[in-house]
Amino acid sequence: MSILLRRFYLNKCCLCGDSGNLTGEHKIKLSALRDEFGNVPLYIGGWDDPDNPPKLAQSPKSKFFHFAGKICKECNGTKTQKADRSFHEYHKAVKDSIKNERSDRWENGIFKHPDFLEHSEKSDWLFRYFAKMLCCRLAESEGPTPISLAKFAIGEFNQNRIWLNVRREPIQERFANEYGGWPYAAHGGLVVYANRRNREPAGFHSSLSIGSVQYIFWFRLHWLEKIELRLQHRKFYKFCKNIALDKRNMPTDPDTLEKLGLS
Repeated sequence: MSILLRRFYLNKCCLCGDSGNLTGEHKIKLSALRDEFGNVPLYIGGWDDPDNPPKLAQSPKSKFFHFAGKICKECNGTKTQKADRSFHEYHKAVKDSIKNERSDRWENGIFKHPDFLEHSEKSDWLFRYFAKMLCCRLAESEGPTPISLAKFAIGEFNQNRIWLNVRREPIQERFANEYGGWPYAAHGGLVVYANRRNREPAGFHSSLSIGSVQYIFWFRLHWLEKIELRLQHRKFYKFCKNIALDKRNMPTDPDTLEKLGLS
């Protein structure tokens, strides 16, 4: 029985649990992709893995840019429309600040904006956008959805449990300095935080890079959620714990840590 974590089902919305009118959510916002790349053909992949060459995605509307886990049309539209708009407005402000070299809105390397003060309506909806992204990331890995996080994403719960760091994209900045400006977008998948002592999952982390900006966002499990994850979602719990055990024996290299927003 799900109390705090809703079990993953491919044919149900990962935000509200409804099974009707399902649609695909973009891993990287469609408008942001268009602003960054225009209408040129797009490729998905990395430049550092010869065994997995980039795949042609044709356009920003391609299915390759959609999460495998679905959300319903109401959640994707009405319930998260303000979140999408807040992210669009905030992202434009960050890009403009970097382009015009405005340092007055940066504090300790993190972007601040007067229209997005803590606990303001715009700030709340901005965090709801990243809550939606993290729920979709969990569904992409067939993991359960923290119900409070999903309800926060669609405006039915007020407690914000998302942490957010916004910084200049280190990889794009390094390559731009060496080769000149170039369009860039990437996501960090799903990273599992684990307890150092027993390697049990303790939270989830992801990142989103668009051009010169990197968003790093994460969520930590409450101790009751940890118990429910271990007892009611054993397959995903084991999957997360095995990842942590593997990384204990083979730590992630510094370049990947930077790419994922972990350094």
